[in-house]
Amino acid sequence: MLNAIKTNRLNMLLLLVLFAVAFPLSAAAGEDASVVASNSYASGAAAPTAPHTGGSEQAYASGVIEVRPDALVYGEQVLLKNIARVRGFDPSTKASLELIYISQSPNPGREQNFSRRYIEKILASRGAGGEWKIPENVKISRASQKFSDEVLEKMLLDAVSERTGLDKSRISLKMARKTGGVALPKGEISMQVEFPSDERFNGLSTAKITPYVNGKEERAFFVTARVDIQGEAIFAARELNRDDVIGPEDIEIREVSLSRLPSNVIRNPEEVMGMMVAARVRQGEPLRTTALEAPELIKRGDLVQIVVETRGMRVESRGIAKENGRMRDVIKVMNMGSNKIVYGQVTAVGEVRVPF
Repeated sequence: MLNAIKTNRLNMLLLLVLFAVAFPLSAAAGEDASVVASNSYASGAAAPTAPHTGGSEQAYASGVIEVRPDALVYGEQVLLKNIARVRGFDPSTKASLELIYISQSPNPGREQNFSRRYIEKILASRGAGGEWKIPENVKISRASQKFSDEVLEKMLLDAVSERTGLDKSRISLKMARKTGGVALPKGEISMQVEFPSDERFNGLSTAKITPYVNGKEERAFFVTARVDIQGEAIFAARELNRDDVIGPEDIEIREVSLSRLPSNVIRNPEEVMGMMVAARVRQGEPLRTTALEAPELIKRGDLVQIVVETRGMRVESRGIAKENGRMRDVIKVMNMGSNKIVYGQVTAVGEVRVPF
């Protein structure tokens, strides 16, 4: 019995010795483990933090974000996936990191440079962990396609032809200043060309061009071109004096370069027939609107012919003008047969046409 008690005491003493020896060893091991863990980030930017979108911390910390020194982008925004390779993260974290916004894209055909510090600040602000491999400078270029000056000129020529109704063979067009080509985003292009509503195309003309890429409106730009139109203009066939009333024998029609003539030159012969000369015009000079005025073909109190026309029938009667009238003026006339006042348009000397 006494021997058994002694044996138990010896066993307990042995256990206490073993425990005392083992405890400092485990503490040292724990200390070494923490040193290894901290040293594993010595070559990185900073100890990783968990991403905003979740995922295991171990998977997040083990990934790599490797930024390329040169990147070509197509859209209007630069995201991390456009400039970097993201690997080693769990799928959810990888997808979140790739959508980190870096900046707006440069204009089509242009480039922009970003420093390593700028990109590091963005990654840090988004809590991006793992290892970062970023060059000192990152150049981002925007993909583009060029719209050449030759294509622009053809497009302007088509627009002038459509606006004037003239055949393109009668129109000469040259851009006043070459653009060197207009850079636009990649995609299917269409253009809208607009000239001012009062444009006469007799010299320098400026058009607003609005491009559309894949149906999306892009920034408009302006192009100035010298437009030369070959067309008809009215010239004096003889010297015309003040108060002369113009007839067919007084004019001649010439095919000329309209851009070399004043903007108020008359081109339609119907516009001068029956007009009165307001200032002398020398033979061979173009007729301008300022040189002509409508004469008073009828004066108040004149006897006039009232004409009513309908299909295959013409009725005439006598009347007395109640007011003065120039060509195409509408005046009051008293019908002498009925003593009623009618309104008619002056169509010639002493003639008024009444609508039926």
